[in-house]
Amino acid sequence: MSMAESQIKKDGLIYSEDLTVVRGIDSSSQDFNGRIPYGPLEISEDAFAGSNLKSFTIPDSVKELPPCLFENLSDLESVKLPSEIKELPPYLFSGCKNLNKIEMPEKLNSFAEGLFYGCSSLKEIPFRIGLEEIGESACAACSSVTSIALPSSVTKIKSGAFTSCKALQAVVLSSKLYELADDAFDACDNIRSVRIDPQNHLFYVSEKDGCLYEKSLEGQDKLKIKVAKSENIDLMEQNFDETAESQDDLAFVVNEDFEEDDTFSSEIQINQEESDIIDDDNELENDIIDKKREDVRMEENSVDEMFNDIMSEQKEREKVSGDVTVSEKESQVLSETMQVMRESPVASNTGSVSQDELEKLFANHEAEATKDNKTEEDSGAIDSKTQILLNSVAFSKVIECNPSDPSPDDSDLFVIAEKTIKDEEGNEDFSPKLIACAQKIARIQDFKRIFMISGLPLDNDEFMQFYFHFINKRNVVLATSAASPEELSDYCKEICEQSRISLAKEDLKDQRQSVGIKNNYLIKLIIKDIY
Repeated sequence: MSMAESQIKKDGLIYSEDLTVVRGIDSSSQDFNGRIPYGPLEISEDAFAGSNLKSFTIPDSVKELPPCLFENLSDLESVKLPSEIKELPPYLFSGCKNLNKIEMPEKLNSFAEGLFYGCSSLKEIPFRIGLEEIGESACAACSSVTSIALPSSVTKIKSGAFTSCKALQAVVLSSKLYELADDAFDACDNIRSVRIDPQNHLFYVSEKDGCLYEKSLEGQDKLKIKVAKSENIDLMEQNFDETAESQDDLAFVVNEDFEEDDTFSSEIQINQEESDIIDDDNELENDIIDKKREDVRMEENSVDEMFNDIMSEQKEREKVSGDVTVSEKESQVLSETMQVMRESPVASNTGSVSQDELEKLFANHEAEATKDNKTEEDSGAIDSKTQILLNSVAFSKVIECNPSDPSPDDSDLFVIAEKTIKDEEGNEDFSPKLIACAQKIARIQDFKRIFMISGLPLDNDEFMQFYFHFINKRNVVLATSAASPEELSDYCKEICEQSRISLAKEDLKDQRQSVGIKNNYLIKLIIKDIY
């Protein structure tokens, strides 16, 4: 049977006769837009060679990908990979200089050799839960990446893994790391901050110069990652992310966004954009970080970054305060692009209704709240108690979500922002990073709605009595501008107390670990919001 007879052209693609293998793109057709229909099990190595398409979607029916599948596709910007694949081949995206968005499989064991080599537009490395090894040159020459927060599962970083990442400023390493190639971070000349979990007994960051060293039993400890001489230590310590996948890096700091969100933070990582809680409590580092922080705030562009920030922040806090910790899961938790926030006036923390009105409102709130509650919930309407809360605060916003799976028993997320911003037209709103971070959590947990609120009337006794009983069994995230637990405002401390948000280290750690995986546990987080 001839080659021509063994091929079938369909939907702008060339298939094997049994339609199980995609062999190429049909140049005589205009039907193929980058989305491969569900069905084929394999894709030939040179199937997309020379393509000028900007995006590809690979269906879940494909169980394995060939090496170099997208290599040197200079026009490629985004790719969605099959969710169940456990391994990615070498040089899969090598040379894709405009690639900036990747929907990765949920779990990966390793990053193969040259996986993202030369992806110079990629701003975040999409780490995933369970990742154990970063292969040779896997992320080399990713010149737009500013921070890296590895999942806690990573044990090996091979030769040249992150070499020539020229914009890299912050690195967060895991407690399980035991193999780090000498040249893994070669030609990364702008690193300002390196963090490693204190439980790692092989590597440490020197208090003297901020560089990473490997302990030696035979003599002088070995320099592994050199930190650039500068007045500023990047607070991108925030890094993380998880990716997200590193939920363990979420820090609370007051949580970073997941790294911000994480600790006080998480994002998912969160960081900078990635992290909610990016700032260190260490006074010496703060002096170094102040200037850099301004630059980072202008550069941060993603939720993951927020998460990353959180992770870093969290680790710093663990050193300085026994009450704060973060989880790495957020690293993953968080990998989608966000817009940098600009500084804006903040909203007042006073309620939108008068004291007399509040007293009348809360005097009989129990009776109103129980009325037709079941019907309201079933219809998707806002229940009476929640509406009372929204009517009582200075500013609020409701975001409807579209969960892909069944929602948990409590399908609402309440996000309390210490401050708000104003857009170019002077309209009040919540920071884009905070909104993105909240949406990330909602997607993971399959929540139906997000209630963003600001300006709780904490000086009203009736309101506080109502709030305490209302929020105590709800999912709540507090977004603060504080850089450390010690810097929390009285307003935020009161919210933590009334919302049952514990600042204890172990409690924060548990929250960081659970927020990145769908479950029925209540979320009680603090994240740092960057305006």
